[in-house]
Amino acid sequence: MGNSRFKFRAWEKNTKKMYDRVLAGNGDPCSIVWDCDRKDWLHFDECSGYIMQYTGLKDIYNKEIYEGDILNVDKNYSGSYTPTYVLFYKGTFMVQVVHKMNAPFPLADNVGIYEIIGNIYENAELLEY
Repeated sequence: MGNSRFKFRAWEKNTKKMYDRVLAGNGDPCSIVWDCDRKDWLHFDECSGYIMQYTGLKDIYNKEIYEGDILNVDKNYSGSYTPTYVLFYKGTFMVQVVHKMNAPFPLADNVGIYEIIGNIYENAELLEY
């Protein structure tokens, strides 16, 4: 994929499957995703599901953080957390606290404070508390 700063993944709504190899594009032709089961590239558009961009940051376990990831942002690692998720908002990656009316805050480049605990498509139950 070349430049690791610009990576994408895709969630296919009908099959409820996450694809990690994505060539994101705009317009025609649409984006394409690699289906490991079929060993083929598939056309992918907004009717198919959602494409998420890599933020350029990694969590405490060196796992890449993408849009839609649910994070534990507990700096003290007390075992409790407030559900937050990553989104692209007003031209930058932000973190939104679930069930709060406050605006999202910037996804800071603070190594060691984020832990990915799921994503909004495969683990929506983590957003409920």
